[in-house]
Amino acid sequence: MPPEYFERPILHEDLRDTVEMFFDLSGSRPVNFGGPGAIPASEMNAYFEMLDITDPDIKQVFLRRFRVLDSAFLQYHSEKRKKTDGKKAPPKAGGAPKPKGFRRHRR
Repeated sequence: MPPEYFERPILHEDLRDTVEMFFDLSGSRPVNFGGPGAIPASEMNAYFEMLDITDPDIKQVFLRRFRVLDSAFLQYHSEKRKKTDGKKAPPKAGGAPKPKGFRRHRR
């Protein structure tokens, strides 16, 4: 196992809902050629409506927690992207190599 596995933070029981909700919302984040983007506030608001969370104070607490988690998520992916920039991607599996002198037929 990678050493990072043993460095995982301990999740306190009172934050379990926040983390589960964050992972639910992560599927709503935009992704482009630069990598993942931040979870839009509109998606968070729709999620609150779906769960019938109407108290503005509770929404604000979750919003702040989501933003902290999202910031860490985006920073991780940004650093990961910087490490892999300029490196060749591994070859795709399943494709046979083209024979030497192979030319595509043009119409």
